Amino acid sequence: LLNNRGRVVYLAAMSGDRFEVSVSALMAKRVSLIFSTLRRRSLAEKVELTHSFLERFGADLASGAIKPVIDSVYPVEDAGAAHEHMRANRNIGKVILRVRG
Repeated sequence: LLNNRGRVVYLAAMSGDRFEVSVSALMAKRVSLIFSTLRRRSLAEKVELTHSFLERFGADLASGAIKPVIDSVYPVEDAGAAHEHMRANRNIGKVILRVRG
């Protein structure tokens, strides 16, 4: 699905740390693979990343030009069901716990 010289960004590994990929297909398209995680970063680094992200994309988020992908919304009382939904790898996008309303 990637264009030539596309990038695959793999953040975190909730569904496991192994996957199968055709290296020759990626090489033919000159694809870049980028792997990262926030878990092991310091609080200061996470804060800086958040500020940098908002500087670059904050206006687009506020205007609705870009939107997060939301898979589902659960009342906070159903947090266990939300966790099970994620654990079973059934979500595509964010799973949100609604605290009010």
